Amino acid sequence: KTTLVRLLLGLYRPDQGRITVDGVDLRDLDPADWRKHATAIFQDFVQYPTSVGENIGYADIALLGDVTTTPETVHPRIVTAATQSTATAFIPELPEGYATLLGKEFEDATELSAGQWQRLALARA
Repeated sequence: KTTLVRLLLGLYRPDQGRITVDGVDLRDLDPADWRKHATAIFQDFVQYPTSVGENIGYADIALLGDVTTTPETVHPRIVTAATQSTATAFIPELPEGYATLLGKEFEDATELSAGQWQRLALARA
């Protein structure tokens, strides 16, 4: 399964044959543009030791300017990504919302369950 996904994302090139998207050979598509429309979350996704909002915002560095505690003041695209990944089911319950520090590297940081980390990775995708 992983090999198929990597082929579809253009991370691997087929030895034989070709992969087409709507009749267009994947090799003819701009890789950066294609990855804006297709992504995957592998089992070994990264758990960044930063805030919840930053974990989501790493998908687009331009979003990292002002990560705050409430959905009303955090960048709307971060909130949208959290909503689409259902991470909003647990973010409001965290001590500092989107500004809650995650990981063992910080004193008084919050450690998420595996499922919650997966939702953040999905939001980042």
